[in-house]
Amino acid sequence: MKSPQFSMALLHPRYYLTWMSLAALALTAQLPFRWQMYLGVRLGRVLFRVGRRRRHIAERNIALCFSELSAEQQQALVKTHFETNGVTLFEIGMAWFMPYWRLRKRFEVKGKAHWDRLQQAGQGALVIGLHFNTLEIINVE
Repeated sequence: MKSPQFSMALLHPRYYLTWMSLAALALTAQLPFRWQMYLGVRLGRVLFRVGRRRRHIAERNIALCFSELSAEQQQALVKTHFETNGVTLFEIGMAWFMPYWRLRKRFEVKGKAHWDRLQQAGQGALVIGLHFNTLEIINVE
């Protein structure tokens, strides 16, 4: 597979917001972990307030899936959902831009010896994973 090549067309002003967003992700990935999590929760709360359409969709989905919960419990779950999504943005920045040695301190890989043994034997494996917000980070190892 051929590596993608940089094109000067990507420097067009219509991409400035994208470049600024990537720069912001790269900068925030250098902040202490606690700061990133704090800012992520705060960002999620802002998104909860300004994202009326997305909030309505989340509220409807939570109401359908968790009808046994009270309205207050459902609303708390929706707020937590938005906070978690705010944190996810910072976790993506960590996965893309945090130095590996620093990121490696944040997670533990279990069972890697089994994977290595299968690879050495020339065997494949079916890997089943759950879709968590930290999906970006699993590609680091």
